[in-house]
Amino acid sequence: MSNPFYYLAGLLLLTAYPTGHEPLGFAEHDLAPWAVLGSLAIYGALCWPVLSRPLLPPRLAREILRVVALVLYAKLVFVFHLPLWIWKHGAESDPMASTLLSLLPLMALYGVLAWVHARTEPHSGGLRFAFRGFVGLSLLPILLMLGLDEAFERVDALRRTAFVYPAAGWLLALGSLSLLMVFLPVLLRVILGAQSLEQGPLRARLERQCEAVGFRAAELWVVPTGTSRMANAFVVGLSARWRYVFFTEAILEGMSPDELECVLLHEITHSQKRHIPFYLVGSLTFALVMGLGQEALAVAQVPEPAVIAAGLAWMLLFWGVAFGFVSRRFETEADLVAARRATPAEGGVAPYGAARRMAAALERVAILNRVPVWGWSWRHFSIERRMDILLRSEIDPRIGEHFEGVCDRLRRLALALLVMGLLCGGVLLGVQHGRAPESLALLRAYDAVDRGHLALVEKRYDAAREELLKGIDGGADSAAARLWLAD
Repeated sequence: MSNPFYYLAGLLLLTAYPTGHEPLGFAEHDLAPWAVLGSLAIYGALCWPVLSRPLLPPRLAREILRVVALVLYAKLVFVFHLPLWIWKHGAESDPMASTLLSLLPLMALYGVLAWVHARTEPHSGGLRFAFRGFVGLSLLPILLMLGLDEAFERVDALRRTAFVYPAAGWLLALGSLSLLMVFLPVLLRVILGAQSLEQGPLRARLERQCEAVGFRAAELWVVPTGTSRMANAFVVGLSARWRYVFFTEAILEGMSPDELECVLLHEITHSQKRHIPFYLVGSLTFALVMGLGQEALAVAQVPEPAVIAAGLAWMLLFWGVAFGFVSRRFETEADLVAARRATPAEGGVAPYGAARRMAAALERVAILNRVPVWGWSWRHFSIERRMDILLRSEIDPRIGEHFEGVCDRLRRLALALLVMGLLCGGVLLGVQHGRAPESLALLRAYDAVDRGHLALVEKRYDAAREELLKGIDGGADSAAARLWLAD
């Protein structure tokens, strides 16, 4: 499945351009398109030997290649001035179009990775399945953010509010992402081409299990995966009306009804233990802390490249380290709760009477996905460790109860995260309110640049020059403004 983290990191790099420290030599010769082609060729030549003769575990090799693609994309943006080349060819007045065009090389790089993976791994699922995952998990959030950016540009009241109080704009963006989570199940069903699980003994059993634990699911769906043997299941939806359970074809074909019951209970636990709302609260805190940190670095007059590096480091620390730490524990909590709720195995000892059944289901998932049971992942412990926790918890329930207690304390941390985020947001709004007169003056400078561009389009060159100079002198000294002045 597509990982949206890398596209969000690419978007962060893109919005940071220009920093004022980029080398100008390549910009003068319009080398950006040739640099894109060269990067794709180099990346393809690197992906093929790494994936066809892996010296590293396949998942780790792909993660390293994704980081390499991000580095190549940063080179295109800051060394070869890709956004500037796109602006020069008529897209500077349309933020959504120019951003999407500027992101295309990053999408192409990851497309090369998907193509090589499909050629070197027969059971990867092919490009069609990879494309569906990209659209559902990465492109939709990007389009939402760009749509909001477009709204901020087009609606004057929103534009002024977000310019003077950027924190308000971020809160609106996070609210919109939360709204997307409500409608995401319906969108995913269409994008993934899911079909309703056919009526029969299996569906009846899964529905009875949902009813027994008080879980309301609007529908059970089957995701076609083509040649992929991706054995997976997931629950999507914050609202019971649009809460769906998805199963891939491979997991339905490769697991017994007993094992599928354990998988379903694992996914139900994610919903009932409010894991997704916890991550949404974390996202709010992440954004507001990042905004306050950027304000502090701006006041300290830290160079723009250092600000970008600090933003990427904070993103890596929060999502790569902290999120991974919590996610691994929530995944194992879901295993333990499923072991308490599922039909006990023969001779199973309460309270984790189905621990052996859940462990067998995990082992079967590893076999179906062709991953070693000792393989580590960013989002969950190795299958081997999860099985060990389950089996030891059946023998000594205090082990599982202690683990669940840790997860309960992590959940309570959500309140502290929310308070910290709101405090940071309050400080941020206070700082932004204090410099509102400055921001309004800068906004007027950007308005002058916009009037100058309009005059340029209408061929009123003297008026265009006057307005552009007024805006640039007022602080709206962007690359686009300089280009229009040159024109």
